[in-house]
Amino acid sequence: MALNNNSLIEIALDMRWQGQQNLNVWAYQITSWVVGVNAVQVAEAWWNHVKVTYRLMQVASEPDTFLSARIREMNNVAGDYAEFAIPSAERVGTRANPGAQGVMPPYVAVGARLVVGTRTTRSGQKRYSFSREEDVTLGFISGAWKTVIANNLAVMTAGIVLGAPAATVTLSPRIFRKDFSGSVTAHQPITGYIVNDAATTQNTRKFGRGS
Repeated sequence: MALNNNSLIEIALDMRWQGQQNLNVWAYQITSWVVGVNAVQVAEAWWNHVKVTYRLMQVASEPDTFLSARIREMNNVAGDYAEFAIPSAERVGTRANPGAQGVMPPYVAVGARLVVGTRTTRSGQKRYSFSREEDVTLGFISGAWKTVIANNLAVMTAGIVLGAPAATVTLSPRIFRKDFSGSVTAHQPITGYIVNDAATTQNTRKFGRGS
């Protein structure tokens, strides 16, 4: 069955950092659909919508960070699945290259909580990579680095009206609750976000793991 109004979808941004796979997975409900649009076009249009604030997290000197956007329908076991390969010119960051200071280990992350309005689901969580030494002081995130992360979250947690090649398709950011099989049993809108002051970790991004 093809995507349509009220389809529940996940879009995973596949990234690489210091040789480790990094995934940010976002959940949506389609609230306005256009006949003739397919899943890969939605993934491409989603990347076009979010890429500016994502690319601002990574310095321009780091190659091939942003690799693909993968989309899958969650409320249909035979639902759509597609992957959009990010063009080579857009795989690199746009953040100004740093001075002599180096990078933090790949498992060091900026944590954020995705706020919800009821107890239907838990709050969502996100872990952002790409921290550099100048971004973290005595374990706390600098104000400038927090602003970069918050700018991304402002885009990611707001309703999205896609542009080309899926113009006017509308996505409502959601938090899903799933059962053991991965089926969505409940969902609700995201109402806001909070960026943690202290640096945190993502253990799956330790060297030799990734994700």
